[in-house]
Amino acid sequence: MSAFQRQSTNRSLLEETKTLLTQITGEGFTHIRRNANGVAHRIAKFTAHVSTFVSWFEEPPDFIVDLLFEDCN
Repeated sequence: MSAFQRQSTNRSLLEETKTLLTQITGEGFTHIRRNANGVAHRIAKFTAHVSTFVSWFEEPPDFIVDLLFEDCN
């Protein structure tokens, strides 16, 4: 399968998933560029290297504090 075919298949799967989610829950997806969603991007990068369950309560993890501060200002 070529890269173009994989991309097309992935796009079709994504569109079908978005449609089903909207029909079932009334919720949907919105694309946000990485530079406008730095906290989510940094957490996603972090989770790619974690093999155990991690949770945070009351205090955010140190590796996103700077981005949270920027978002508030």
